[in-house]
Amino acid sequence: MGSYREPGLHILGPEWLEIADHVTLSFGKGTPEELRNQVKLPFELPPPSGMTITDKPVPGYDGGTNQVRIYKPEGPSTNGAVLIYVHGGGWTIGDLDTEDAFCRTVCTGNQIVVVSMDYRKAPEHPFPIGIEDVWAGVLWVQNNLESLGGKPDNLIMGGLSAGGNITAALVQRAKSTGLVSIRGHILREPLVVHPAVQPAGVDFSSYVDSEDAPILPALGVHHCLEWYKPVPDDLRMSPLLAEDFSGLPPAYVQIAGVDPLRGDAFAYIDKLQAAGVPVRVSVYPRLPHAFQMVPLKSSQQSDKELIYAVKWLIGSEQDEDTSTGGPDRLSGREPWADHQDMVNKWCGCAIAVGCGCSG
Repeated sequence: MGSYREPGLHILGPEWLEIADHVTLSFGKGTPEELRNQVKLPFELPPPSGMTITDKPVPGYDGGTNQVRIYKPEGPSTNGAVLIYVHGGGWTIGDLDTEDAFCRTVCTGNQIVVVSMDYRKAPEHPFPIGIEDVWAGVLWVQNNLESLGGKPDNLIMGGLSAGGNITAALVQRAKSTGLVSIRGHILREPLVVHPAVQPAGVDFSSYVDSEDAPILPALGVHHCLEWYKPVPDDLRMSPLLAEDFSGLPPAYVQIAGVDPLRGDAFAYIDKLQAAGVPVRVSVYPRLPHAFQMVPLKSSQQSDKELIYAVKWLIGSEQDEDTSTGGPDRLSGREPWADHQDMVNKWCGCAIAVGCGCSG
């Protein structure tokens, strides 16, 4: 993994600096309610195009009720694939609208069913309520694959940030319990270990070099954990601590350079690879955590690379030369294919968390 850790990853680049003054969201300041208000979309979502979208209540944890949003493409899902997607937000903010644009992009870009999972948030609902809500939703999807248009051998799962944390933990649970068969997983800038139990000998210097990063500074990580109140060494919080990574499904990992969680992602990749798990990686130097939520060219590139990675995970990838255009390229990438219009085709403010620009 050494080639991925090129010097200067953690220094903000010109693409971000051009819009930095407009991005006001920071987990390093503000209450959960204030942060929630910042990420609310400023207008109603547009009608679906090329898909149907349905919101549905499903069973949650301990007798609760959870909400899912189901995106179905026109025509059958490619290879019967279904993606379970878990949004980010530090286990504290966000909802089904937060990454709706991304889910639409994956649905139409891959012609697959996407089930976006909501979950109850901290601090009102601390650990482990949120992750257990998602697990209840995963079981619901597993039991309803036929009606969703999916096949039992082509279920994948993914998430951003806290959603990546939940994904990593539940993919491990799926393997250990045998209750759900997951073919592949997607981790976008995940936290995979509580800072209090980071294993010795692993490089977590990203907490230092990205201490004052936009959107998620190191203090913001600690705020989110204070609200979530997890047990640090519980594998539902710290899946990096699992002893056995063998048999986990293939993974696609996205890493932002200016991110306290950069070290988490590298550490998880190292353990996956050591266990022989196929991994593909995209690194975005000089950009902060969750940059994909801001209208940037790199955000479009990130979505395109993820669409390509989904094709790999669900077995629909064609014989293409990933050395010149696949998701394991690291920087300076040009788009290699025309997919559906990306998230950024809408007014910039519609997708920019905490963005103060006028669109």
